[in-house]
Amino acid sequence: MAKISVIIPVYNAERYLSVCLDSVLAQSIKDMEIICVDDGSKDGSLEILEEYRRLDTRIEIITQTNQGAGAARNKGLAAAGGEYIAFLDADDYYLDMDALEKMYLMCGNKKVDICGSFSKMVHPDGNVKDYCLYNEMLRPDRIYEYADYQFDHGYYCFIYRREMLKLHDIWFPLYRRDQDPMFLARSFFHARKFAIADTYLYCYRAPNAVFRFNYEKTIDMVNAVRDVMAFAHEKGLEMLLQRKLDRLNYDYCSIICHNLKEKDVRLLCLLVQTDQWIKENTKTEEAIRPLQQIITNTVAANGEYEERICRWVREQNRVVLYGAGGIAGQFLLFLREKNMLHYVELIVVSEATGEQSESKMGIPIVAFAEYMESMRRSGDGILIAVGADYQKDILSLLEQRGVCSYKILDDVFVREVSERNQR
Repeated sequence: MAKISVIIPVYNAERYLSVCLDSVLAQSIKDMEIICVDDGSKDGSLEILEEYRRLDTRIEIITQTNQGAGAARNKGLAAAGGEYIAFLDADDYYLDMDALEKMYLMCGNKKVDICGSFSKMVHPDGNVKDYCLYNEMLRPDRIYEYADYQFDHGYYCFIYRREMLKLHDIWFPLYRRDQDPMFLARSFFHARKFAIADTYLYCYRAPNAVFRFNYEKTIDMVNAVRDVMAFAHEKGLEMLLQRKLDRLNYDYCSIICHNLKEKDVRLLCLLVQTDQWIKENTKTEEAIRPLQQIITNTVAANGEYEERICRWVREQNRVVLYGAGGIAGQFLLFLREKNMLHYVELIVVSEATGEQSESKMGIPIVAFAEYMESMRRSGDGILIAVGADYQKDILSLLEQRGVCSYKILDDVFVREVSERNQR
């Protein structure tokens, strides 16, 4: 029996596949099998896999017609013979060369079925930064109870004892998107405890999330969220249930609205059913945010929305932009093209860091606490220009401080403006 089976679903990944495979083969633990499941690739991925298999007999290739990453991972799970299972997507790669070995040894030392590690994300501009929530929450060489954390993402940061997965019949749902949260939730619920090794295993390549989703994948994503919420409700995992509700309201709201169709109402019906389930099984009374946006006709990324944003900017005493990242930068470029950049007098960030410049396009940047001390009594129009992951916290912060005059700049809007400009 191999110590670890690494399962890699592969679909049209020739651009990154060699880097991915090299990172696995460089791992210090040599007693492993590498199961690559080609999911009907139409590029040169299969030829690359065959070339690597000729060089290293630990590589096993399985082929199937295109069925999605979940089905490919399940095919790899069925064929795996290792004591522990690890996962790697073909466009990502492993970091520390001794990561898998440290995690395997930690499982034995701590007598746990699951061991995790830290991870990083490489952004399109090449910057590599710490990624997972667990990087800040957890400390290495300790045992944790899943009940205390109930996270739903980051399954690739962990290895799983194969017999535990087999005992509880744990597989990936056959969705085209978001297959992993249910796998992770079920695995951790049955394992109960997990450990963290002092290593960085995974490096994740940041995608452009909005434009990776089409209509059918968006439907699958909403169904996947509902499934995890139902599982969490059944098992009394209230923290997990709230996490999925937050995902639906903040992380996925833009994606859902962006992929609505005028004549196909399946997604709309699914949202209504989901909203009803949430009201029946939680204390939530408000409609979910995607429905709110649909009902109030604030779906972004059209000329009318552009004009509403411009009109709103002109109507303010002064405009304060909350956020100094990519979304804010794209919006400032948009305002400059409209000869409206002068309306923005200040950029506010939650906490100023040494990495941030003192200004962006000549506009001063200040921390939120400093801004609140000097806020004009007449009130400023605050335009929130951050990604979905941070919207909830910022809205809560503004409400706590009694700030009512704000507007959320949808990331779909700025991305589509950018796309049009590039064309």
